[in-house]
Amino acid sequence: MSLHFSLMSPGDLWWFHTKGDPSIFELINETPQIHQNYADLIYRDQKILKRIRPQKRVDPYRKYFRSQALREFRGSIKLEEIGLLAPKPFGYGINLTPLGCYESVLLMEYIPNIGTLREVFREEPDPSVREILLKKLGRDLQRMVEARIYHKDAHFGNVLVTPDHDLVWIDNDLAPIKGPDESKRLLKKFRATPLLDEEEKSAFLPDHLPG
Repeated sequence: MSLHFSLMSPGDLWWFHTKGDPSIFELINETPQIHQNYADLIYRDQKILKRIRPQKRVDPYRKYFRSQALREFRGSIKLEEIGLLAPKPFGYGINLTPLGCYESVLLMEYIPNIGTLREVFREEPDPSVREILLKKLGRDLQRMVEARIYHKDAHFGNVLVTPDHDLVWIDNDLAPIKGPDESKRLLKKFRATPLLDEEEKSAFLPDHLPG
């Protein structure tokens, strides 16, 4: 663990938990290759640094004990513990400056040559491949339910597909399942996707998940 001044936003003071990996110090000030709604992404040497901007009014205060990067760091570890695939997390950092441009940063494994489940379903013409992927997705969701957790932003864009058709979960902000409504929330965004036909959408009804 260490304190670090950043040139990314002059005067910002960062606290890092790096697990012994210094890459986070090297990447934090580099120019991002991808800009997203709430994050900027930097790729290098099979690693990716995610610079996260605050999204909610509470974020500048909540970040000190429960930042987005910390939640995703812990979430990826939890998914691996229950047998799901997620990018390996190497460390995270918190911006100690109250009104800094970025709330936190997450350093994790970069998995190249991989697409999202949304992209695969748009482009894959073989229905048997779609069926395989849906069964694997159902298996993963069942494991989350059994572990009494749900992915707070579960949708086809947050599941990656490897060339071997394995599923890798990203943006892993998890929460405990406390009742049936939260179990249904885990399935809601998948059922709403226009990429699925009605038969495929039925795979995301609770009674159709694999036991």
